[in-house]
Amino acid sequence: MQAVFGRSVEDYEREAAVEALPRVFLELAHNVVTASTAPDMLARWKDEARKSNAGAKPLVPMTAVLILFLAHAIAGKPLTYHELARTLRLRLKHDQRVLLEVSHKSGTHSQWYDRMWAAVNRLLELIDPYPGPRNKKLKGPAWEDYRKATEQPSYIENTARMLERFDELVNSILRESIKLLPREIWGEFGGAIIVDATKVHIAGSPNSSSKLGDRSNPDPLSGRYRREGKHDGKGAVTDVAAYELETAVMMWNEPGESDRFPTLVTAVSMHRPGELIGHAARLIHHHKQLGFGRFLLNVDRAYNGEKIENFHIPARLAGAELILDYKAPDLGLQGWFEDLILVDGNWYTNWMPDDLVSAGKRLRELKDAIRAARGALKGYSRSTTHTPEQIELIEQHEALLTDGPSHRTQLEKLISSRTRYRMKEHGHVDADGAQRFRYPDPKLSLVPPKPVTHRSSITVPMLVPETDAPSHIAALVPTNSPSKTKRSGSPRKPQPIKHVQKFAYESREWHKYKGMRSLVEASNRLLKKATKFDIEEPDLRSGRGYAFTYLASALAVVADNIHRIRSFFIADAKRMDAPKTRTRRRKDANGNPLPRRQPGDNGPPR
Repeated sequence: MQAVFGRSVEDYEREAAVEALPRVFLELAHNVVTASTAPDMLARWKDEARKSNAGAKPLVPMTAVLILFLAHAIAGKPLTYHELARTLRLRLKHDQRVLLEVSHKSGTHSQWYDRMWAAVNRLLELIDPYPGPRNKKLKGPAWEDYRKATEQPSYIENTARMLERFDELVNSILRESIKLLPREIWGEFGGAIIVDATKVHIAGSPNSSSKLGDRSNPDPLSGRYRREGKHDGKGAVTDVAAYELETAVMMWNEPGESDRFPTLVTAVSMHRPGELIGHAARLIHHHKQLGFGRFLLNVDRAYNGEKIENFHIPARLAGAELILDYKAPDLGLQGWFEDLILVDGNWYTNWMPDDLVSAGKRLRELKDAIRAARGALKGYSRSTTHTPEQIELIEQHEALLTDGPSHRTQLEKLISSRTRYRMKEHGHVDADGAQRFRYPDPKLSLVPPKPVTHRSSITVPMLVPETDAPSHIAALVPTNSPSKTKRSGSPRKPQPIKHVQKFAYESREWHKYKGMRSLVEASNRLLKKATKFDIEEPDLRSGRGYAFTYLASALAVVADNIHRIRSFFIADAKRMDAPKTRTRRRKDANGNPLPRRQPGDNGPPR
């Protein structure tokens, strides 16, 4: 604590409790922002946009805006212009104004409000991907004119450039918060991350689900959020106006390693609900800047649906090996290459029995059927009388629930027996995305092996040649999959890279690592805690639009990283100071130390 925060735990807690905006928070925010490349980037972009050197020096520099936003987020204070104006007018002492290079000029609350508003908007003009009006709800011709303007090539080109600029700005600050960790603690982290998106609610009603409809929100390009599916609101009354914050969260090297390093956010991005294409690749790019050549990437099924050129190929070339789950239609046979088949994300020899190939898909169908049966029985339980048809259905559901566990055990045994046909990784993924595998021992095979050659290993390229399925496995290609079909009618599959993952699907190891997705859920809950800066509460932000929302949310993530580091230090100190129980000197007849007497149930409270 002393080395990183400049204060002991006691001094930190006292200062945080007594001061309105603790000096330690302002100093931390200043150190993190100024150590990043953000000030240099802002200066460069300002020079590029400046038409001349005329004009007075601003009373509130753009770097001070970032520092104040971050200090407020650490303190859990709102990022409203009124609250920021109070800080500038009343909370900053002389030396703090010098630190931030904020003018010592006096002024009323209204004047400081206007100065802060102008400073924020000078900053946002340099990075806003979606410039436009945000002071009224656009309707009729006003919305039509603006919508057409956003479809012009120049606007689209500027949006892409500003999104890249914005991501680089906030991630450069985020990386500096991670660097607060001492080197020995950071060295414990192996580089594995979990990627997920979480809702950032904005004020106002959601816009029309049709891009042609009038706007109902002052932020004309904001999206609609729904909890189900892809989170892209379809027009239901339960939809809310929102964006989605995309985060990459550190994953433990092994389950349960909570005491080795804190689970920090290593990269951020933001998009409209459901429009996540390309954002995972951006997070990977920024995560790699922390120095990782190879790492595990844990994602949910939403990312599997992306085109391979937008997610799977960039992830593979970046050195990421995936941990995936699949939709039911994607299970089973997923691809083939020479004498290998891809089944549920792993390469196997193509003489693996058909019942093992389909075991994963049948297990998913069984789980879904059991879940549906439980739901149906719960519905029927609300009524005391049933028709004969309902009674028959109830009996079928009850029989499924009775026999389901034994069927599940059988299928799980089939999945585990795939090991004897599974190809073994031989080294790491190459720079071009190819990977070498060793063949399993043919003596372990329960069916006669039929290899194309007698080789002991094979290199599978990232993109395999598109060939027809071998005749003996063509029947296993799902008819409802997005398979391409030749004129002759023979089925062909998309590139296997879309489904390749690190661990054998449904194996104990896969469950062990897939289960660590709870870390990203816990991270999202921390970002929404009311005791800190709740990113989902729109009343804590007064600025409108994507740019203000993203900047406020991203700096809240930086602030939460700092809180997590502090919490880790305190927990680590408690672990070090935990009393150690000394072995008793007295021993029994066999020479073993006698156990210590435990306190009774009626003893004093602990």
